[in-house]
Amino acid sequence: MLKRRLKTEESTHVVTQARVSLIKQSEITEKSSFVLKGLSIFVGVICLLIALLLTDWQSLQGFYVVLLAFGAGAVLFRRFPASDVIAQSWKTAQIQSEVEQLEDPSELASDTDWQLREADDRHRSILDALGAIVIRCDSNGVVLSVNDAGKRNFPAGFGVEIGGAIHLPYADDFTPDLEEGAAGTTEDVALRTKHGTRWYSHLRLSIRDGSGGAPIIQWILTDVTDRRQAEQKLREDRDHAANASEAKSRFLAMVSHEIRTPLNGVLGMADLLHDTTTTAEQQNYINAIKASGSTLLMLIDEVLDYSKIEAGKLELETGNVELAPLVERVVELLSPKAHAKGLQIGSFINPAVPKTIQSDPARLQQILYNLVGNAIKFTEEGGVSLVLQVTTDTTGHHLLEFAVQDTGPGMDDVTAARIFREFEQGEYGRDRKFDGAGLGLAISKRLAELMESSLTVQSQLGCGSTFLLEMPVDEISEDFVKDHNDRIAIITSNQIEADLVYKTLSTSGYNHTKVLAADELEDLPLTIQFDRLLVGEEYVERIRNFYGQQSESAPEIFVLIKPQERARIADIKTGEFSGYLTRPVRRSSLLRVLSPSSLQTDVVDNDVTEEEVASTPQGQSTNLNVLVAEDNPINWMLVEALLGKLGHTSSLAEDGHKAVSLCASGSFDIVLMDLHMPGLDGLEAISKIRGREEKSASQVPIYVVSADVMPDAKEEALNAGADGFLSKPLKKQDLEAVLKRYAKG
Repeated sequence: MLKRRLKTEESTHVVTQARVSLIKQSEITEKSSFVLKGLSIFVGVICLLIALLLTDWQSLQGFYVVLLAFGAGAVLFRRFPASDVIAQSWKTAQIQSEVEQLEDPSELASDTDWQLREADDRHRSILDALGAIVIRCDSNGVVLSVNDAGKRNFPAGFGVEIGGAIHLPYADDFTPDLEEGAAGTTEDVALRTKHGTRWYSHLRLSIRDGSGGAPIIQWILTDVTDRRQAEQKLREDRDHAANASEAKSRFLAMVSHEIRTPLNGVLGMADLLHDTTTTAEQQNYINAIKASGSTLLMLIDEVLDYSKIEAGKLELETGNVELAPLVERVVELLSPKAHAKGLQIGSFINPAVPKTIQSDPARLQQILYNLVGNAIKFTEEGGVSLVLQVTTDTTGHHLLEFAVQDTGPGMDDVTAARIFREFEQGEYGRDRKFDGAGLGLAISKRLAELMESSLTVQSQLGCGSTFLLEMPVDEISEDFVKDHNDRIAIITSNQIEADLVYKTLSTSGYNHTKVLAADELEDLPLTIQFDRLLVGEEYVERIRNFYGQQSESAPEIFVLIKPQERARIADIKTGEFSGYLTRPVRRSSLLRVLSPSSLQTDVVDNDVTEEEVASTPQGQSTNLNVLVAEDNPINWMLVEALLGKLGHTSSLAEDGHKAVSLCASGSFDIVLMDLHMPGLDGLEAISKIRGREEKSASQVPIYVVSADVMPDAKEEALNAGADGFLSKPLKKQDLEAVLKRYAKG
């Protein structure tokens, strides 16, 4: 920039000198022309006079000669001064041209210089308005200029002074990441200023002025202290939230463990008490204890699931899912609760539904269990149905549609919009009718999203609700459905059950199926006959009396009974009844009873439910010797009683050290190990047992029995050498299933 200015000044000086020279040359030319003109006239007059004196006037020709000579002389004398004038004129023109050529670049350079100064002023004003500090240094790091913002923030003594080597005043606890010589790079630096330590965004630029000289390094420092403070606040808030989330997870895990431990004793003892001889009143009390304990256990599981989802620690386990058994199992598990409220419950599975899909079976069952249980909870009359069929989306792709329909109160649009939020319920206040934490639907929604599915609700106030779980599916079933000519009548007061059974039969090829009321059957003419009747237990006596009078034309009759009504089975087996089906009716059981190959079977029952799992008979006991490592006396009493009922013997180890020493004898067939014990915890005890040299001790099966159901606890137990994991409250059927694996003989 300095050289450019010097060049501009030099050009202006040359132009000025050329103009002065041109003016002087013009004045000289004018003076020379005037003198030459006077001298020419004078010489011409003298020559003319001399010629006239010497001329012979007698001859006219002589006179002409004088005149011609005078003219030639005049012309000759005029020529010499003219050539000088012409030469001078040419020189003047040349100087004028040179002046013009010098004036154009000079004016252009002057305009450019003015524009540069204008742009520099604008640039400086913008940077000053932004508070940016601009420092210009040469290639050796010597400061050439500092703008006003720099002078205000870095007064004398801060290492930024014109003429001196630049040294940015870094804060004491800050070390720059970049080298001083790096150009075109940006970093945030902490600097000491007149106003204290401030953060700046540091940008180094290498610029040139066009003169071909060494580049200038321009340092631009922009104050970003507010941004850095905001980022630090965000980092602190994030760390605080992460720590709070981790603390919440630890707290929930600890509380869950501490609640599950006594709850294991409560529910376990209630089960043991249920198996003893009690009065009807005592059985009611026992059932109330079990129901309350189960509700508390479900609430604990919901809170734990929610905490795992919030912490992002919930992972799906993909496996093979058999859809029909899954749907029917959910309905069967919840049927006692529905029947206790006088509600109808059932399921329908369309034949187009594939037999199996790849998904997380436990989480899918959890979603359906929550939806059906929620529908039963809010429905006072009517019933609940679970329908599984295949639909298509807007793009034509197949979807599995799980529809949970109820005849409950329904909900308005405002309630439907918030029903999937955490801790949301249909009612608020102390007078709300239904209990619960409001987490079931929120967890189901999150699980559905993790499974790349959608969960929505369709509802209208006073008209019930339908919850739709839609899952993408690649293939559907294309099994051929054979038509049947059997005439079947469905007679039941359970309208929901009748509709579901009718849909099952009609989609399975039984096209001659009707739903009738008992009165309608009696009013039909005798010429209309049915091959089979599906009759609800409430119409048993009425159907028996009706067909008792016409036994020759009586069809096969199958009675639909609730599990609680099994006392009537003996009566149903006699007489005109061909068999029974347990409500809710399974599709496979229904089709099996109607097929010709099953006509010889007088009883067709569903698979046993969770409440009806039979234990191993005493006569078939394998008599295992079980070591129980448990520090809680109530839980020890419970496990000892359960093992005794299953025909096994047991020994107690109150802590981990004793468990390790007892295992050294090699006399135990299996070890049940609690994780939380004094002295030596379960994980360390398992590691010591697995590390023993005695083969019989190191290879003994070890199952962890713990109230800590977090995934990390299970993983740590398996990594330590455990063979499996049983959660508290300990269920009799789960324990029995494990012990059967190691049955002797």
